[in-house]
Amino acid sequence: MQKKRAFVGADIINGDKHIPILRHGTILVGADGAIEAIGEKISLDASVEVVDVTGRYIMPGLINAHVHLFSNGAAARNSGAGGSMINFAYAVLRSFLGKLIMTPVYKNMAKAFVNAGVTTVRDCGSFFCLDIKTKRKVESGKAEGPRILTSGPLIIATGGHGYAMPSSRQISGVPDAIRAARENIRDGAEWIKICTTGGVTDSKFIGGTECTHLNLEETKAIVDEAHRRNIMVASHCESTQGMRDCLEAGVDTIEHAATIEPDMIERFLHNPAALRGYTAVIPTLLAGGALHEHPFEDTPANRIVMANSRHVAQGSDNAMKTAVEYGIHVGIGTDSSVPYCTPYNTYMELVKMQELTGLSALEVIDYATRETAEILNIGDVTGTLDVGKSADFIVLTKNPLDDLHNIKRPEQVVAMGRYYPKPRFKEYPGIE
Repeated sequence: MQKKRAFVGADIINGDKHIPILRHGTILVGADGAIEAIGEKISLDASVEVVDVTGRYIMPGLINAHVHLFSNGAAARNSGAGGSMINFAYAVLRSFLGKLIMTPVYKNMAKAFVNAGVTTVRDCGSFFCLDIKTKRKVESGKAEGPRILTSGPLIIATGGHGYAMPSSRQISGVPDAIRAARENIRDGAEWIKICTTGGVTDSKFIGGTECTHLNLEETKAIVDEAHRRNIMVASHCESTQGMRDCLEAGVDTIEHAATIEPDMIERFLHNPAALRGYTAVIPTLLAGGALHEHPFEDTPANRIVMANSRHVAQGSDNAMKTAVEYGIHVGIGTDSSVPYCTPYNTYMELVKMQELTGLSALEVIDYATRETAEILNIGDVTGTLDVGKSADFIVLTKNPLDDLHNIKRPEQVVAMGRYYPKPRFKEYPGIE
């Protein structure tokens, strides 16, 4: 059990854009880590520790719906070595040293996220089921970290996007697809993550992200198997054709995305094959734009990667604008782990969303907290600051409604009721 704490005197942003800001309010966090009361004046007994946050701003903790805890996202300058260095690194990780090397990395990344004010993450493809193991350590109090939603290893086509990653489950055909889904569920995955199309980092030619890797029958088999267990499916998908296959198969969230054509909009909004009757989009704007916004010589990319990055970024931007315009469910995720996408710059996804759509800061925060929680099926647990929900919030010195950049350095963090009074995280050169 934790200590009861009352955070007193802050302006409180609920997370739901329709709920007015509570001025000079108090949040009482119970010993069980849930929000016990919220109001202007709350009666407190002597056992409650009072935290004076007068003049501060409180909002729900950020939710990052697309991360990989295997990397910090720091980007090395282009050495000319390109893929050879990456292939060597993956070869080492696939050896007996892999788990030994990666276990502390996962622990450190979880700690970095929560200290940056990200109180929930969904790991969208892990090494050696380490997302599942790290989640258990955080929940038991043996490690610092946010709430972690797990997916276990990627399920991919044989030789498809992600093939070099340690422990990816490569499939060829429907029986393989069913087996891989069942193995991930057996190992504790709460989501299934598949790779429908090629990807930026390992395509061998310009335009490789347009290629579909999993066929429709394989995708349907995975989705059907997951849905029978009440588990949803997320798909790495960077082409319009790939999205069409995902929609037909009933994929629940499409990651990165591409241009959504007019005839697809209704299927996103009302998809009878999806577990909840709709398919959502997580455009990962930061990942799409991160590489090509930097001078080529300062990035770790080769020219094929850079060209594919530009193409995918355009598709992700288009998907975000269409989703907001037509009311398609859209959530916040950064693909943290790819170059320039770190745990601490999750807030930049909100900044980019606002720049792209013209939404107000309050509307963007609603998408980033309430809406993303609903997409991840945890809206009854987190995403807004309501009595009975988990105490997941950040204390800010400046008003995020004036400038979303003010979210970057939370003064204090509360995640699952655990109090981080002086959060700290490491920053990397050349990354906002």
